[in-house]
Amino acid sequence: ERFIESLPFKLTTSQSRAVDLVCDDLVGEFASSRLIQGDVGSGKTIVSAIVAYATYISGLQTAFLAPTELLVDQHYEYIKNLFNRKNIRVASLKGSMSTKIKNDTIKRLENGSIDIIIGTHSLLNSSILFKKLGLCIIDEQHKFGINQRSSLVKNRDPSDMSPHIIYMSATPIPRSLALVLYQGLDYTTIKDMPKGRKHVITERIDPNSRSVMYSKIEEHLIEGKQIFWVCPVINISESSELESIYS
Repeated sequence: ERFIESLPFKLTTSQSRAVDLVCDDLVGEFASSRLIQGDVGSGKTIVSAIVAYATYISGLQTAFLAPTELLVDQHYEYIKNLFNRKNIRVASLKGSMSTKIKNDTIKRLENGSIDIIIGTHSLLNSSILFKKLGLCIIDEQHKFGINQRSSLVKNRDPSDMSPHIIYMSATPIPRSLALVLYQGLDYTTIKDMPKGRKHVITERIDPNSRSVMYSKIEEHLIEGKQIFWVCPVINISESSELESIYS
């Protein structure tokens, strides 16, 4: 509660409710699994960060899995800055890192000198072990297969209890909702947007109407605005050398 009060903004009603529900899960008798669904910009990340803080003050580690290096970098900077006045050791792990940095990070995970690790598929390596994993947060969970998600939970000391799991998604696709129906996941939605958040317009452009998209891009550039173009890898795997393109 003191940490939430120290934030430079006030949580929305949906965010507060999500935090309360998950924290109730954390003190339960069994390891919980919950899907948190909310539109882009609704504030799912701060909810997961608060829960990671609760995990930290319980003496446990948090693993934060994201599908792209770009997203890992964004989460890492955000969470690191959020906890800059706390004695919380935050680290990242991704494929583009040097072997030396990767090995050092893996050793620190195993000896417990990292409290929150944020990583891509690199976190799913079977050689990675955690000192005391208490929470797994999987962002855009539909980007990971069942075996991939479960492998993160398995990378721990067999004598430890199973960690809690939070799945996050801005896309309520059938597969995500099927997890709620058939795997018994608890389901929480974040419906209201933080105060002052700009409205996000999402459009689908038909392949035959690319000229419309190019015209809109040109308009933004003429106004001095920036464009961020993402070309994601579709069929990605642990053995694949393919990289998503961001320009």
